[in-house]
Amino acid sequence: MFSSQISIGSAVGKGEWNKVIELAKEEDEKVYSYTMIAYAYEQLKNINMAKKYYHLVLQEDENSLNALEQISMIYATEKNHDEAYKYIQIGLYNSKFDNNYIVKFFSFFIDVFKKILHPSYSFKNMRKATKKSNKSPNDWIRWALEYKNWYEKNIQK
Repeated sequence: MFSSQISIGSAVGKGEWNKVIELAKEEDEKVYSYTMIAYAYEQLKNINMAKKYYHLVLQEDENSLNALEQISMIYATEKNHDEAYKYIQIGLYNSKFDNNYIVKFFSFFIDVFKKILHPSYSFKNMRKATKKSNKSPNDWIRWALEYKNWYEKNIQK
């Protein structure tokens, strides 16, 4: 399992999206597998397949913040405001219970592990990348709150 996730991560790093799909379909952990497949399809601009797999993620784990964030942004881009709003509401509710302190605590250890796998990459750059990825949920929350306010003022009656 772990070695397949490393292979998938390597394919993501190289932008080999079809390989990501192929490898992820062999992965036993369904939420991880479906998430990686959805993300790969999104990168390939096959939005219908990306939505299909994000929905599969949500069937396995209805509280998956990653899937909720991505599917809400896809629907917003498609101007399917009712669906975007629905997933934003769920995502915002679930994000209240997301404990970022745990993520930050373990992110340091993930950085150490990344350094072992990629010794040529500087540790300083690893920390910057992790800190940037830790900020992304807050960026989505900010966007989701703005979208929610816009929707409630302009669309919802």
